[in-house]
Amino acid sequence: MARFCSDEGKMIIKKFIKKLSFLNFSKYERKRSIPLLNPSKDEIERLTLKEVDSLASEKKYKKALKLIATSIASGAKTNKILLKKAFLLSQIGQYSEAHEIWEKLSNLTNKPKIAALAKKSLETSKHLQTNHINSVKLLIDTLHAIAHKYQQKLNHLPTSKDEYSGENIIPAIRREAEIARAYELPKLSSDIIEQTLQAGLESPLLINDKALTMSMLGQHKKALEILTSLEQEIKNPSIKNTIKESITNLEKSASHHQTKRSIYLIKQSKVLAISSEIEANCIPDEFNANSELEVKSLIFGVAINCIKTNPKACLRIVNSILDYFPDDGASMQLKGEALAELKRDKEAINIWAKLANSEHEETADKARQSISQLLAQKALLISAEKSPQEALSIFIDEHLKINLVPTFNELITPILNQTEPDNETLFDPELEQHQLQLQFNTIVIQRLEAQLINQSNSKNRSPAQNPAAISKTASKAG
Repeated sequence: MARFCSDEGKMIIKKFIKKLSFLNFSKYERKRSIPLLNPSKDEIERLTLKEVDSLASEKKYKKALKLIATSIASGAKTNKILLKKAFLLSQIGQYSEAHEIWEKLSNLTNKPKIAALAKKSLETSKHLQTNHINSVKLLIDTLHAIAHKYQQKLNHLPTSKDEYSGENIIPAIRREAEIARAYELPKLSSDIIEQTLQAGLESPLLINDKALTMSMLGQHKKALEILTSLEQEIKNPSIKNTIKESITNLEKSASHHQTKRSIYLIKQSKVLAISSEIEANCIPDEFNANSELEVKSLIFGVAINCIKTNPKACLRIVNSILDYFPDDGASMQLKGEALAELKRDKEAINIWAKLANSEHEETADKARQSISQLLAQKALLISAEKSPQEALSIFIDEHLKINLVPTFNELITPILNQTEPDNETLFDPELEQHQLQLQFNTIVIQRLEAQLINQSNSKNRSPAQNPAAISKTASKAG
């Protein structure tokens, strides 16, 4: 194997191997006096790449690059090490430098395998770069749209996606989130950060900022848990100190944010009402003499007043209340109603299903009625295209899916009448209602019995799988 000949070269390599030895051996082994032989380039390359791969697997790309730089400075500037350097540069977004290295390596005529690998890596990286840039451009437009909703401008970001050329925008995004918090719009800060994280941009400092925002939104305990966990994971001294400062600030400011949540709610609701083009005169400009309950009630009134004319605005306003009072039952109920108006039925049912288990019986009962009403409307639409038996089966099954007892709803009366066309019409409304209730109860019992049979004998086709399982003489059986 080739050796370095000069004494100076030997000294450099010995120093480098000593560094590698420090990284690869235990404390006990480091203390032992190990005589160093003159290492070959191959050995330096092997040790370097082994440690670099270990760091890269933990996404410690910058630390791995420092090790590569040490290796190259020590004279081990091999093609494999350069390939790895290009990869690491691409992982931290330094595409130009990475592509330059791959470009040179792809032109090596005497190293066809290295050249082929470099060429393939270059092509893949260019695709990744394009996708990354397009993703960030989309993010920029999305963030501006979010800010517009809050009547704000993001002056530190490119004004449009066309102005973005591939630079790291995380510092600018962090600055915009910080400004939003300073303006006492923590939900805007939260939306900016969450959207950025969902777009795939990663940074421990973004997580730090997310925790600061969560604390302002009243999620103090969870915010501290995130920061404490993050502080233990991070090794970078500067970032670690930033996180420690955030933990200290959070511990001091918990009660402060709690007392200011009505102010945050007022500001947020006001700007969202303006951007939604609805009247918001009854929302106070400041907290002043209004109690927390009064503020919440006034804003709730704004939301409920526009549910029919502007359900999207209603949803925005009621979500603002829930940002600071997440357990407010009336607001959750109204949110479900707004979602239903927007034809987002599944989301509405999910909201109401949570309320249906509320300890507050009035809240739970209203949620159950809302679910039944929505499912009855759906059953009516189905009955127009399918048999009444199928429509009723779906109506019942949808209740059971969310662990609710199916209840009779007046909207399904026409469907029930279709299943019993020969029934005599009762002129007493109370008796007719009683008969419909009996008919529905019988159908529910049949459906449950069919499901029980199906569960006990899964090999055979069960009545639960057959819409015809609902008897046409259900009311007589009742």
